[in-house]
Amino acid sequence: MEHPLKNQNSLNPTLFEGGVSVSKIYLWPVLLFLSLCLFHFSDYFVGLFHDDAYYFLTAKSLLNGHYADLAVPGEPALTAYYPGYPAIIAAWSLFAGHNIFSAKLLSLILSFCSFLLALKLAARDLNDRRLYFFAVFMALHPFTSNYAGAVMSEPAFLVLSLLALSAFSKEKEYLFAFLTAACFLVRPAGLNLLAAGVVSLAASRRPASAIKVLLIFSTAVIPWLIRNYFAQLDTGGSAAFASFHFSQQWVDDLRATANPLPAISTVVSDNIVFYGKMIPFFVFLPFGFLSAGSGFSAILAPLFLLISCVFALILVIRARMNDINALYVFFYLIFHIFWINQDQRYLYPLTPILFIILLSHWDVFQTKLKSTQRLNRLTPWLIAAGIGFFSIGACLGQLRYQIPKKFGGKVKPSFLFPAESFAWIRANLPPSAVIGSTAKARIFLYTERKGCELPRTPHPDAYCHTLLESGANYLFFRGTEADIATAGMVGQAERRQRSLRRKFLMQRSRYRLRYRNDREKTFIFEIAADRKKFSEALHLLKSGYAAWRQKKHDSAQKYFRQALRDDPSLMSGYDALVLMLAENGKYSQAIAAAKDAIRAFPIHTPAHWRLGQLYRMTGEKQMAHQEFEIALNLAKRDQDPEMEKFCLAALKP
Repeated sequence: MEHPLKNQNSLNPTLFEGGVSVSKIYLWPVLLFLSLCLFHFSDYFVGLFHDDAYYFLTAKSLLNGHYADLAVPGEPALTAYYPGYPAIIAAWSLFAGHNIFSAKLLSLILSFCSFLLALKLAARDLNDRRLYFFAVFMALHPFTSNYAGAVMSEPAFLVLSLLALSAFSKEKEYLFAFLTAACFLVRPAGLNLLAAGVVSLAASRRPASAIKVLLIFSTAVIPWLIRNYFAQLDTGGSAAFASFHFSQQWVDDLRATANPLPAISTVVSDNIVFYGKMIPFFVFLPFGFLSAGSGFSAILAPLFLLISCVFALILVIRARMNDINALYVFFYLIFHIFWINQDQRYLYPLTPILFIILLSHWDVFQTKLKSTQRLNRLTPWLIAAGIGFFSIGACLGQLRYQIPKKFGGKVKPSFLFPAESFAWIRANLPPSAVIGSTAKARIFLYTERKGCELPRTPHPDAYCHTLLESGANYLFFRGTEADIATAGMVGQAERRQRSLRRKFLMQRSRYRLRYRNDREKTFIFEIAADRKKFSEALHLLKSGYAAWRQKKHDSAQKYFRQALRDDPSLMSGYDALVLMLAENGKYSQAIAAAKDAIRAFPIHTPAHWRLGQLYRMTGEKQMAHQEFEIALNLAKRDQDPEMEKFCLAALKP
């Protein structure tokens, strides 16, 4: 069914009075967009987002004939990143060379192509006046030019999705299926494009075409999923989830929470509020690049998102499920409501499509306005002026940290390339060093030192043990750096883990500060724990647990004390010894052991809480109250709501 606005007043050689040609009119938005892309070209260093470092390194791996994680010792098979964008970089590198400049140049070219393709797609549904408005909006919009210098997958995904939508409009099912598969292999969100195409074809009574699209898509992506499945078999457990990556991420992150089911509900509710803020303040009125939507209430945010989803659904129903653009928006929003990670850049591929839908269906709103004909004509111009104003303001907001960088002034810390820290690593750490960090690909890219992930555990002994098992001997932290935002209880667990990482580093016998750079906000620690003694202490600890289970308390106490002699920082040994002594009524010895634990690690929250319990059992209420207060303050600093709840309950009269 042809859109009512399609080709209306389109391709007029004299769009405005005075005979200005269409080609000259569109030249200015195109040049404006290109100039903004060039200005943003040097905004981000490769590795700032971490994903960009992985894309660059994975492309190098493909050029070497395999798909491996080059940043990890042993270079295991890589499953966490889909191969679509690295393959595009690798193909480009055959022509332009594999270096950082060429990778950034590719991103600029893809951003420019996405702008031109968006104009081409919009030309199907918009008359010339609205199409010109669309060109100006997209040229000024921060999203469209912001990633021109970042080696991220968003521009490639947008180019492929726009090509796929264009192919669908021309009823080229084979090409649509192939491009949709390419979108999926760039980012899992490509599934939404497949769903939109299949539903649209089925609603148009073209089931054969829908099946054809599904078969071609499956043929293209199933080999990758099978490869991922077998690559994960050695890890045990959820290999099927790992083949999809995003499902595996759900499983891994929800395991980090105490209650997975409530965690899912908090993820959904947090995402509704988050994207309810992002759509109005980063897409339609991108004032959020200045304010981040901080004034948008938690009530209006989900309401706006609900209105967006309902509006997309109404457009779908009005078009008898044929409007693939509206279907794509609807599925895309629903998909990201359930996605654990949060980021406004996830809305980047929707920006041009949302504007196309808004402008192409403007008559739906205009006919509802009970006002004069003059006001009806003026309304689009007022909206255009408003969006243009906020777009310009948003561009200026994006540049506020970039202008000092270009002219030698103060730079926002997270945008600062840690050149001095990387130079220190290259000069002082051996090539065999393994560095634990939240951005191992970035560190490997600039220092050629391999790395490992930082453990997720609330206990200092398990944290150290996991690091030693992974072969790490150094730790790299950046004060301005945080893991990607996650929603709900998972986000709370991530924030708590970051607090605990800083806390664990206070164990001076295990971690020794080797380098600190206040300008770059970087810290490099050496893992000073004796691997042999730590391993022997853990073995004795396990023997003590076994003797305790067999009611051999004297033997268990002997094992625990021997473990603590081998490693005086072994908090698990103190915890076990205190609990066992208290269980046997030896409160004075248990109190002495708890005090030893506090001397060894003064900010170990469970030790203070247990000492408070022991004081309460022996009738020393004032001492107990003091220890519970200390434990409560530590729990708040650790962002540990469960321990905080225990402490508050213990402090109640």
